[in-house]
Amino acid sequence: MAATGITFESLPREIHALVQSSLPPVDVKSTRLASTACSRAYRLHCQRVYLSASSRDITVLRAIADSPSYRNDVEELVWDDARLVTKPRRFDPYSNDDDDDDSDDEAADGTCPGWFRRGCERSIQDLKDTPCRDGPLPQHVRKRTLLRAAWDLDQCWEFYKALLVDQEQVLQSGSDIEALRYALQHFPSLRTITITPTAHGKLFMPAYQTPKIRSFPENLIYPIPYAWPYCDPGNNQPEVQPWNGNDGIWSGYSKILQTLEDCKNNITDFIVDTHGFDTGINCYAVCDESSVQANLAKLCARQGFRRLDLALFVNGLEHDGFMPLRSGKLYSTLSAAKDIEHFHFSTSLEMDMSGEAAQLDEDDEDMDEHHLPLRSLFPVDTWSNLRFFGITKFLVLTSDLVDLLGVLPQSVARVELNFLMFLQRGTYGDLLEQMRQRLDWANRALDARPRVVISVPPDANDRPTLVVTVDNQVNAFLYQNGPNPFFSSDMGVMANYAEHGVGAVEWDWLDPEHRRPYADDETQQEQGYYGYMDWDE
Repeated sequence: MAATGITFESLPREIHALVQSSLPPVDVKSTRLASTACSRAYRLHCQRVYLSASSRDITVLRAIADSPSYRNDVEELVWDDARLVTKPRRFDPYSNDDDDDDSDDEAADGTCPGWFRRGCERSIQDLKDTPCRDGPLPQHVRKRTLLRAAWDLDQCWEFYKALLVDQEQVLQSGSDIEALRYALQHFPSLRTITITPTAHGKLFMPAYQTPKIRSFPENLIYPIPYAWPYCDPGNNQPEVQPWNGNDGIWSGYSKILQTLEDCKNNITDFIVDTHGFDTGINCYAVCDESSVQANLAKLCARQGFRRLDLALFVNGLEHDGFMPLRSGKLYSTLSAAKDIEHFHFSTSLEMDMSGEAAQLDEDDEDMDEHHLPLRSLFPVDTWSNLRFFGITKFLVLTSDLVDLLGVLPQSVARVELNFLMFLQRGTYGDLLEQMRQRLDWANRALDARPRVVISVPPDANDRPTLVVTVDNQVNAFLYQNGPNPFFSSDMGVMANYAEHGVGAVEWDWLDPEHRRPYADDETQQEQGYYGYMDWDE
């Protein structure tokens, strides 16, 4: 009797759905090409679209918007605000006005200009710095192989010039904003707008796989664009300037808000995503009276507005008491968000290698000037539907932060406190002690306790996208009398780092393959991580 095996076609739809849920979109596309049966079993869901000053992104977006099969699935639009660099700007790390040996103009023979060469060299150096203390792990070896196969810089310049022409045509025509209006009209399920200055990430490691970025040849080296000013250790450290009402650096942000005000839409979530880089929206654009500030306030005040991830560029303001944030405009804007469920606030403040970059001496007579009461910024006691609350890279006073946490609504299920800098020599260990002593969270039912997650930099790192996240250990301390996962305050500069071997996880914003237990060098060497990556091997 012939055996009757299970065929691909006979598998239950639930199994196909489970398999598809574990595959990235690019693998789903490949699977659909395997056979007619696969094409029927694995439907391509397009939940995210991309938009930038690129005809490629615009063409793909419009094609999806015109497709009855795909347009109903789209829930998020990601705006890539990083324009390809046409010349150095004052905050670009590869801008070098003192370099008299290189011409910043293209030579008659087509040789690339000096700024382009410097930008490519910086992109390569950033790539080589990525392994940090890693040995030749597979993901690093793959990037080394790609780097060896790259075009020479004059070839790269020839390709790059065509990209610049395309970008300028889009900017001059305004077709990117027209495409945004088209998207708002043709994607009925669109709820989320994400704007990012860091879509390109690093060489061979984009933060978002946009159609434009995916169309680049693997051989291409180019200056990774930084859309907004950011803090880059050892290089230019720009400071925020008053909003001039027409600031081209953040024009994408202002145009998106204006378009959302002008066009009928169903947007409920607005996210500024910096992928761990020390950058954000000009603080004055949010805190001073302007049409841009008014448009953000109107968006937050909408019925059903659910999520705001707000990243602000504040560099220079920490020495003046964050005066723009004291205007009350941000508090007023947030107070109107009655239905908000998810709120995350971050700034561009940078923590140096000691973990104390913005800390002030406990005897500083001007401490009150630097301290900005958190309840004057965040009206958390009025957000009755709040489920998520997070603060990243901000200067806080421990007692004030605990006061704020104490008035969070009982609906809050998750709290994130990341890369904080403490006044009066505070530490994360002290913060957890005060939270356990002063908050009543441990007395709540198990399913009503907020889950607290803390992220800090590794204890030896100059790689801004590298993160150590402490999760289970923090909650065991708060709710189960477990040990404090952070060094005690008498450890000096180490007090704001997590201890090795306590179960923390080390990961990278731009490298999904970098995820491992947080451990000392000896343990990481035993686990096969620690070592030396030779890029010339």
